[in-house]
Amino acid sequence: MWKLALTTLGAIAMALQPTVSLTQETTPEIVPTKIAFACDQKAEPPTTVVSIPGEKEPKPFLRWYSEYLLPEDSALELCQQVAQKLQAKSERGEKYELAASQQLKDKDSVQRVWKVCLVTNPEDDCTKSSISEDLFSLNTKYKETPKCMIENTHPESCKPPLGPTRGYLMSIPADDYTPTWWPF
Repeated sequence: MWKLALTTLGAIAMALQPTVSLTQETTPEIVPTKIAFACDQKAEPPTTVVSIPGEKEPKPFLRWYSEYLLPEDSALELCQQVAQKLQAKSERGEKYELAASQQLKDKDSVQRVWKVCLVTNPEDDCTKSSISEDLFSLNTKYKETPKCMIENTHPESCKPPLGPTRGYLMSIPADDYTPTWWPF
């Protein structure tokens, strides 16, 4: 299970509310006073960004590379939906963490996916639907897909999963070999 504490960004608080400060030329400067989430639709790939108090430019939070997504998902739609959910949580002043765990896509499926969800307790994960809120799902093409996505790692730099293994390997001597258990 993998987790990222959003509290490292500071206390998730209310929506972005600008304050105006005047410079010597009396030009208003807008500086965020609360944490705010948005989808940067012009970025390639679409990117969920976070505005942090004291910072003039929003910081990339989740880059929606198509290589991490399920085939039926749209990077732009996920970017917008996740930004809206995180913003709503922020406006309500709710504190939460992102958690991820591999599970079956749904109860009738054999396909495994990474489920990414919101939890309030760092010990919880996405398998407990009564205490977690699904955020999005990712494919299992990479060993650490959620971590790579959160760390804004390009898919080419993300570790692929281990390939198939062949199991126990037995070595046989090169010279004549007669097992002791053979009857002849």
